[in-house]
Amino acid sequence: MTTSPIKTCLSHPHCTLSLEINYLQGSQTVVANKEGKLCLEGDQAIELWQKGKDIWNKWVENNPIADVDFSQVDFAQYRDGDESKVDFSQFLFPVGNVSFSLAKFGQGKTYFIGTKFGKGDVYFDCATFGDGEVLFVGAKFGEGDVRFENAIFGKTEVNFTNATFENGVVDFNIATFGGKVCFDKANFGKGIVTFNKTNFGVGGVSFLGGRFGTGNVDFSGVNFGEGDVDFSSAIFDKVNISFENTKFGKGNVSFVNTTFQGRNLNFNRANFGEGNVYFDEASFDSGLVLFTSIISTGMFSFTDVHGIVNVDFRNATFSGAVSIANVSFCGVLDLVNTKLSHQISLQNLKIILCRERYWLVFKIATDAGDAERLNRLKELAEINKQHQQALRYNADEQRARRWHDMSKAASLLDMTFSAMCNYGQSILRPFVLLLSFMVIFTVPYTLQSDSLEFSVNYNSEMMFFSAANSLPALTSARKASENGMKQIFVGQNALAPIYAIMMLQGIVSAILLFLIGLGLRNRFRI
Repeated sequence: MTTSPIKTCLSHPHCTLSLEINYLQGSQTVVANKEGKLCLEGDQAIELWQKGKDIWNKWVENNPIADVDFSQVDFAQYRDGDESKVDFSQFLFPVGNVSFSLAKFGQGKTYFIGTKFGKGDVYFDCATFGDGEVLFVGAKFGEGDVRFENAIFGKTEVNFTNATFENGVVDFNIATFGGKVCFDKANFGKGIVTFNKTNFGVGGVSFLGGRFGTGNVDFSGVNFGEGDVDFSSAIFDKVNISFENTKFGKGNVSFVNTTFQGRNLNFNRANFGEGNVYFDEASFDSGLVLFTSIISTGMFSFTDVHGIVNVDFRNATFSGAVSIANVSFCGVLDLVNTKLSHQISLQNLKIILCRERYWLVFKIATDAGDAERLNRLKELAEINKQHQQALRYNADEQRARRWHDMSKAASLLDMTFSAMCNYGQSILRPFVLLLSFMVIFTVPYTLQSDSLEFSVNYNSEMMFFSAANSLPALTSARKASENGMKQIFVGQNALAPIYAIMMLQGIVSAILLFLIGLGLRNRFRI
């Protein structure tokens, strides 16, 4: 029997204990120190790894609580040529911290396929991977933090498909990727996920079907390189999500069918590069979506999205076509000061002006800034010759200004205009009012008549007389009114009240006829 002591792990902050391994007939007997926790590091860790996953996993089965430290290990010296691989596939790690900090994996493939880490933290910070594919496919990380900050990957594929992270922080800050990166269907658990200032290379970046948990998600300052970026069908839970100051490259950017359940989504000052951008059929359950001061060179499509509350594109610059169509907003879309080089499509765009009670019986816009936003939407609709849409935005703009920018008298007058014709959008309302006033004015005419007859013939004459006074511009109506005066009010001396009623009816009728004409003009405007 030979004994090989393992050094105290104080040389690296992630492992702080010591152990002794006794080699006997190919098996390992591990002696724990007084703290009851082991630390496998250096040559002993390398030697055990080289024996393969079965012996390694057996050791972990016998030593379920231990730290493992491969920090600063140069795995290149253990490769047999560039075609060989550093393989930790199906390896099980004990409950404890695992460190590959500052490790150098060299040229060639590196596999952590189906690897299962324990409940401790996992460190790959400042690790260097060469130009071989790096696969963490199906890897399971425990409840601790997972840190790849400042890690450097080569020019080939890095794949975390179906990887599972638990409750800890997932940190890829300032990491560098040279080739294609895939996190498809990865589950990021409940911890914070941060890729702050990460640099991606010429390959595409995919988080297709990825699931982000209840921790905040930070992609701010990321450089996505030259490939496509795909977050299609990804799910972001109820967290804050930031892509602020992110730079997308020459490829397309897709958030198609992505679900954003978070409180806020921030793309402020993001540069979407030369590719097309797609948010089609994305779902936004709540919160504020910010695209302030973004730059988009290709086509920008924001169609058929669901659950939008507030979206802010203020000061954005679009060099390609923009489509914000088939969308219903629970607020007012902000396109103020946007710069457009091509036509913007606002087809079937619906907004809801949020208002609250004012003086019990009135309503006032909850945000006075909605008037400015609606004015911009009206301007864009007019440029696109979408007249009906422009009318709707104009109506909501006036409602937003009411009680804020308008005096009380002006606000009351504006309310009357809205009620009578919906700001020139309705033909039916003033037409019904015109008919109603024809009937209403028969009452004062009857009261001024000396006749107390209420026969069908008399009532018909009175109704015809009132209708004639409602259409004074028609020659036949004027003659019918004169004949009515002679037949209904014949022999009466006090005609001044009757003429006063006729003038009042003429004024009311003229206003209503104008509103009918306004509605016809707006309805059939070319």
